[in-house]
Amino acid sequence: MGNQPSRSDGAADVQRALARSEARLAGMLEITPAATVAVDADQRIVLFNDMAEQVFGYTREEVLGRPLDVLLPPETAARHRQHVTRFGLGPVRQRRMAERQELTARRKSGELFPAQIAIARVAMDDETLFLAVVQDLTERKETERRLKESEERFRLAFEHAPIGVALLDAGGAILEVNRALCAMLGYAPAELAGRPLTDLAAHPGAFPDPAHLQSAGPAPEVALRHRDGRTIWAQLSCAALNGWQSDTAFILQLQDITDRKRYEEELVRLAMVDSLTDLANRRRFQQELEEAVTEAERTGRSGALVFIDLDMFKHINDTLGHPAGDEVLRQVATILRSAIRPGDTAARLGGDEFALVLRNADGARAAQVADRLLTAIRRARFGGAEAPVSLTASMGVVLFPEHGRSVRELMNRADMALLEAKEGGRDSWAPFTPEGRWQREMQAQLLWRQRISRALEEDRFVLHYQPILDLRRNAVTRHEALLRMVGDGGELIFPGEFMAVAERFDLIQQVDRWVLERAVRELAELQRAGRRTVLEVNLSGRTLMDPVLPAVIRRGLTLRDVDPASLVLEITETAAISDVDQAERFIGEMKALGCRLALDDVGAGFASLYFLKRLPVDYIKIDGAFIRNLPHDTADQHLVRALASVCRELGKQTVAEFVDSPKTLQVVREYGIDYAQGYLIGRPGPGVYNTEEPCP
Repeated sequence: MGNQPSRSDGAADVQRALARSEARLAGMLEITPAATVAVDADQRIVLFNDMAEQVFGYTREEVLGRPLDVLLPPETAARHRQHVTRFGLGPVRQRRMAERQELTARRKSGELFPAQIAIARVAMDDETLFLAVVQDLTERKETERRLKESEERFRLAFEHAPIGVALLDAGGAILEVNRALCAMLGYAPAELAGRPLTDLAAHPGAFPDPAHLQSAGPAPEVALRHRDGRTIWAQLSCAALNGWQSDTAFILQLQDITDRKRYEEELVRLAMVDSLTDLANRRRFQQELEEAVTEAERTGRSGALVFIDLDMFKHINDTLGHPAGDEVLRQVATILRSAIRPGDTAARLGGDEFALVLRNADGARAAQVADRLLTAIRRARFGGAEAPVSLTASMGVVLFPEHGRSVRELMNRADMALLEAKEGGRDSWAPFTPEGRWQREMQAQLLWRQRISRALEEDRFVLHYQPILDLRRNAVTRHEALLRMVGDGGELIFPGEFMAVAERFDLIQQVDRWVLERAVRELAELQRAGRRTVLEVNLSGRTLMDPVLPAVIRRGLTLRDVDPASLVLEITETAAISDVDQAERFIGEMKALGCRLALDDVGAGFASLYFLKRLPVDYIKIDGAFIRNLPHDTADQHLVRALASVCRELGKQTVAEFVDSPKTLQVVREYGIDYAQGYLIGRPGPGVYNTEEPCP
């Protein structure tokens, strides 16, 4: 009996066991990675672990023994007390977490924060504890709020985007569409939902796979089919939405570019079409001719090129006006279109020049087309019912590849044939024949054109300078710059051999600009050397019409710091006649710049007195035909004396050309001429004479 434990010893064992149990519970709570709070039946805090201190901001000593209400706002505390009381009723059957709820908790600072608690009931002997595992939901709630806002922004952006937007599943089926896409294609949202994206394509295979749309290449452009059958062009861009409703989806943007595509197509059309006649323009014509020649060489079947030029068309513009001329060109275009077959090309090359490219056409077919066109143009009445006019045309025909295999060669030979038709009396057509007289002459001109182009490229022009004598000072004060070409053997070629060709093939403006640039450079070098002179430079009539010429002259003088008064620009009387208004404008611009102007070859035309009055030139150069025989020809004497008198009254100075003898020089002095130029004064040479020195 003495070895049996007493009743008091048993109670002590129980207390020690309970203490160990509470210690183990407290130890477990300390290492729990979640904030854990234990309250007794009176809902006073009995355990408060380290994580709870971090979450609530209290130390353990500050809260132990205090009501749970210290951790809750008043409105939450009452509800929670009732809940714990209800939860604590009945016997304890399990020790696991029994219930979770979200509520608002309060930190020591007074800050309220969202929390989730999981409550468990623990029975220890006769005492029941309630454990609450608290999770701070602040970050999660903030994340949820941001996610909700992001989803709302996405929804608003999706729905109200100004361009079409669609959500696609991984297979390319439509999940959702926005208003803009529905408006673009004419469908209701329900009509598009669930349909494959490819159903919207105007052509099979137009849509690439959505995954391929994410590549870094240029955004593809596709043709879509509107509900009413129209074609709508869209530019696509695509991005993946991973995790969209637990699956991969794509967001597709469709920018309506229909208007832009139409504009681009119109630009392409305008770049290839003559705006007045709606025929192919020169660029398109050359492409079509090149393709036709290639096709003829491949198939062994010939084709034909027809050049068409309207006879005396300038007369219509001059008498009826340019609007009437434009209407004539449109009517001729209609006739040309009616004369060709599908696959052939009718083009307007410029002005009143037209061309046809006839595919699969031999000489007989080309002759048939040319004859039919001549008849149709001859019989037509142009210009409308009020003032109908008749027209004829001249045509040149070449065959390819028989007469040439390049666009340039064929066009040159068609031009030769056209010139032969005009020389033959117009209202006719002529085939190209290698032995034809006009072809030989044109071939010679083409060779000269090549020489002129090569001389410009290789700087094979030079200027020679002929002195001009000031008769009052009896000294050379100026020179005329005269152009020479250097031949392959070093020989000098005079302008009479090549200037007409330069005019014919539109090279004259380049030649005149070269002369101007070289003359200004010579003036600059003379000024730097202390030798001042005046240079006279001739301009052709075609260069005179160049709208950018004044700017070119101004830039050259400014760049080299040359006095504009040292440059005299000569224009011929015949050039001024061709466009008096343009000549007057040019002279006015040059005089405003400070240059001086001379009217050359006066007397050679038929309107000298008119130009003397109207054009504000500084010098009048009397044509050499009236000076050469001046000492012996009474008529020339009367004319020159009268011209000198009129010029003095108008304040213009005169220059006598072709002064080749002392007797001629004496006569022009007697008539009051201001300057003399000719072989007696000096022949043209590569350098200028010493100026301001008496003439020998």
